[in-house]
Amino acid sequence: MIGMHKTNTQSAAFLPLQPVYEQRFRCIGAECEDTCCAGWTIPIDKASYEKYQLLPASALRTKVEQHLLLTPEKNSDAYYASIQHDSRGFCPFLEESLCGLQKKHGPEYLSHTCANYPRSSRQIDGLTEKTLLLSCPEAARLVLLEQNLVPELSAAPVDGLRYGQFHHLSAEPAGAGDLPMVYFWQIRSFALLLLRDRSYPLWQRLFLLGVFCKRLSGLVGERQIHLIPKLLEDYSKIVSDLLLGATMEAIAAQPALQLDILLTLLKNRLERSPVNGRLLECVRDFSLGIGFDPASTPAALLSRYLGANTRYFRPWFVQNELLFENYLSNYVFAHLFPFGSPGPEQGLHIYREYMLLCVHYAMIKGLLIGIAGRYQSAFDTACALKLIQSLAKDIEHSAQSVEQIVDFLETSHLDNTNGMTVLLRDSAQPGM
Repeated sequence: MIGMHKTNTQSAAFLPLQPVYEQRFRCIGAECEDTCCAGWTIPIDKASYEKYQLLPASALRTKVEQHLLLTPEKNSDAYYASIQHDSRGFCPFLEESLCGLQKKHGPEYLSHTCANYPRSSRQIDGLTEKTLLLSCPEAARLVLLEQNLVPELSAAPVDGLRYGQFHHLSAEPAGAGDLPMVYFWQIRSFALLLLRDRSYPLWQRLFLLGVFCKRLSGLVGERQIHLIPKLLEDYSKIVSDLLLGATMEAIAAQPALQLDILLTLLKNRLERSPVNGRLLECVRDFSLGIGFDPASTPAALLSRYLGANTRYFRPWFVQNELLFENYLSNYVFAHLFPFGSPGPEQGLHIYREYMLLCVHYAMIKGLLIGIAGRYQSAFDTACALKLIQSLAKDIEHSAQSVEQIVDFLETSHLDNTNGMTVLLRDSAQPGM
């Protein structure tokens, strides 16, 4: 549950903006090109664990005894045990692309995690919210290809202004124990509106969001929560007045450094096994697309990378920008951006949450540039869906991967506005 001490008095007029698309998800079972029964740790809730102990003597019961491990260090009914993979790296209960427990005993024998995946459920301010995890191929298709993912953003502007809803917020005294989540709905609405505002190129929208998050993080650190409404008002006017477009466009692209960061992130991940097979296929396509081999010179790699971007990726991107807007919007929902997962430190690492969003986006874009170079005119949306799904499965479900990314940013001194600009800045010429 997201920790809100109170609902701000202005929230009554500020309708909660929540995802509703998860209701349309339907599992396609054995027809799926991937399996959710391999590649990660599968937590088992206490009720399911106890139910499995009552199974009669059978092959399934033997698998329970051999592969179900208690996790006392988790000390949670939701993560009471875990399933140990078989020698193939698969769940031992997997039978012909279906769960053996479900086939034999019915869907009520699925654990809470397995029954609900790829849905992720959260309680926010007394409201239940469900999002879809893009590590599922069918969920990725539904989310990324949806033409109207956030329909509320299409509503009429307030006072004739796109950001007019933020122009009437007033600074109210905040309680001593208040956290920035009291303005959760306002901040979420601003982030989503900005990320889908095509008055700016997508990289500039992310840059502007970072400037906002940096200032928001400062207010939180200074315990000036009551100034958040004024911050929203100020930045909504800055964005709507288009005052920073020329300044951002004047920022020089650094494609060599951008590619070097991408290659380092990939190297760090590949050195830590296992890596799911679909992601490895994408990495191989990327490597072929930029002509990577141990003897490659940085100049040669950069030339191939920029050529793939200009000739193949960029024209496709211009026609499929909605896919990336949907990715970022779903990320905002799924990660409770910019506050992060519930817990004692929720809302205290706002700029870190922003950096993680940027890294995920930059890795997707950078890898797709190489993949576009590999397939050239045959590069299509299916390539993007495969990469985004496999990367989400490999990174977003791994706390170790997240910490590794954060450590890299810190040790490389990229955990700042300049570092994020290097990651985000398009290398193509304006208007391409």
